[in-house]
Amino acid sequence: MLNEVMIEKKTGQKIEPPKPVKLLHLDAYIPGEYSSEEEKIELYQKIENVKNENELIELRKEVRDIYGKLPDSVALLFRKRNIDLILEKDCFDDIEEIGEYLKITLSKKFSSINGIGNKLFDALKGMLDKINVSYISHILSIKIKKEGDYLTYLEAITDIISTLYEEAKKWD
Repeated sequence: MLNEVMIEKKTGQKIEPPKPVKLLHLDAYIPGEYSSEEEKIELYQKIENVKNENELIELRKEVRDIYGKLPDSVALLFRKRNIDLILEKDCFDDIEEIGEYLKITLSKKFSSINGIGNKLFDALKGMLDKINVSYISHILSIKIKKEGDYLTYLEAITDIISTLYEEAKKWD
């Protein structure tokens, strides 16, 4: 936050603060035997401070080079951060865990794009047995049941939405 204020003072341009990220309840952590306590703290900070997907890929390679194969719990940390980065984009408004479901609420900006609902439905039709798409009060949302490999569905859905949003920007 302080960094954004300093940049704003220097350049005169208002910097939009990043959207707050909601934590998904995942068993993502760095096991005790993977690294020392100091290294773990540093690694958690590095993962959290990554600003984009390319930086995250590079950090994952670096960690693998230094520590070897990533345990599932560490790989899950990287997946979670990747999801967080995607959900910071303008096309997403919120993600919440509601009981046994994840609910992704898309932004008003995304939901109001002419024809986007049809394109989204077409892109997601192979997953309709795993998800529920709704359009209420001019806002699109998607519910995913938290069973099986639901994170893979979440990643695929967020990628589809991001891609549709980028394509829609070109329509104007």
